[in-house]
Amino acid sequence: MSDDAASEARSRPSNPMNCYYCDQIAATDHAYAPRIVEFDTGSEAPRCAWHWRFVCDHCGKAGHFMTRFYCPASGRLLCREAGRVEPQLGTFWAWENWWSLHCPECGEHRRLSQGAPFSYVLSFVKKP
Repeated sequence: MSDDAASEARSRPSNPMNCYYCDQIAATDHAYAPRIVEFDTGSEAPRCAWHWRFVCDHCGKAGHFMTRFYCPASGRLLCREAGRVEPQLGTFWAWENWWSLHCPECGEHRRLSQGAPFSYVLSFVKKP
């Protein structure tokens, strides 16, 4: 186990708490089940595996879930650098604005990675 992983494991609370982002989403979508915190437990926004870091199929870099876009046509998870990104206004779960990517794979506009199937997204979680 790396020093960072060991430190993260020691800092986990004995009483499980929900992911910061899951709680925000669940407040607007009552069918959304919050997940338990696994990462960044000492921060103001501790996160579950789904809201941690994802590796981009375009550049290979890990980044925050809000900068990743899933293309169901190609099955690829892409970052903001993969194509033209545009701000969008309107409600997207707990947020009043969000981003879409003009996908270089299929030509469609793709929302943030939240639309990706859970099992697919988990395969991109950066392991500590």
